[in-house]
Amino acid sequence: MSVTPLMWKALNRFKSYLSLFWAYPVDWNVTQKKLVITPISNQLIPWMIAVFGFLNILNTASLCLLVAQLFGFAQLSLTVTLGTLGWLLSSTFDFLLELLVCKFAKNGTYAFNCISKMERELSSHFTQPSPPSPDLKGIALNKLIDLLIAQGVLLYICIVLIYRLDPYSQLEGLLPYPTSLLVKFMLHLFWVTMWIPISQVARMSAFIITSTTIAANLALGCISALEKTAIFGIGYDFVTPAIATCQFVCLWFSVLFNFASLKMHQFVATSVYMYTPLVAGTVLVGMKLILPLCTDIYENTKQVHATWRKAMVGVRNDLKYLRKKLRSIQIIAVYGGINSYNLYKCKRSTKSAYFSAVISYTMTATLSIDTKSLKF
Repeated sequence: MSVTPLMWKALNRFKSYLSLFWAYPVDWNVTQKKLVITPISNQLIPWMIAVFGFLNILNTASLCLLVAQLFGFAQLSLTVTLGTLGWLLSSTFDFLLELLVCKFAKNGTYAFNCISKMERELSSHFTQPSPPSPDLKGIALNKLIDLLIAQGVLLYICIVLIYRLDPYSQLEGLLPYPTSLLVKFMLHLFWVTMWIPISQVARMSAFIITSTTIAANLALGCISALEKTAIFGIGYDFVTPAIATCQFVCLWFSVLFNFASLKMHQFVATSVYMYTPLVAGTVLVGMKLILPLCTDIYENTKQVHATWRKAMVGVRNDLKYLRKKLRSIQIIAVYGGINSYNLYKCKRSTKSAYFSAVISYTMTATLSIDTKSLKF
């Protein structure tokens, strides 16, 4: 399995959509086809303001609303509560991934570029199969980028500007009378600039989906050549916490928006309701692209390892050494973990467990919560 031209085009499309925004710590170089690092300088000041300023303020506002609802200081409708929870999950998801990218920018970029170069060198020695026609993964990846950008625009126009379902508008409605003019001005300022955290979340989601999909395909391309070439290892300083964060947040995103799609169509405006199945579908397509690729890395490497073991049956010279050497070779796998501690391995059972959890929690929420008795 190798990266098709349509998959590379997805990264180029991601770059073209967001080229008008500020510089980021890790970006895609279209001409050289590699990830590049932006060093700490004045170029990254707008990014720092967006991440450590606007994203943190959105997190704080969302958390204040949920805490006020939890302890009875405010009476929020279910629509507002679920919307606030969605804002909190998305902004927290982006903030954690931004920190991971910033911390492991050098290692992650170096690993991606190395495995890309390795795949090209290994592929140059063997005849490569022609790309599938149609290239469904490449098409899905490109359309997913378009969907994420369109989703951000729709979210800002409909949810924020028209229906004012953002945390700042809800906080303004809860303020006691009279309220300081400065407080109102700041809330209005954050309300108008909601496009900044929305664009950050859209960019990070598109970057993680495209880079992870392409990196997994590059790894699978290298693994397919292992039977004919040599052994290689991959470091996961960035991948391990990123996989755990993505799967945890996407799990609850799926449950939240699946519930809203199934139970809230009678209680919210059509333009707002259309956004819920759109998000649910986007998360589903993204995980259907990434999760099978992560599990295939382990399963394919395990198969190669078994092939090598079978090939030793007829070997007589240095058999003891070869057995020790084979036992010392670790099977390549993608792990999910936190702070260099691996919590689980992405294998075939992980895929079924993940989607089973999404279905189970969605059914539990749908059957347990009676929307008819709740205030919307």
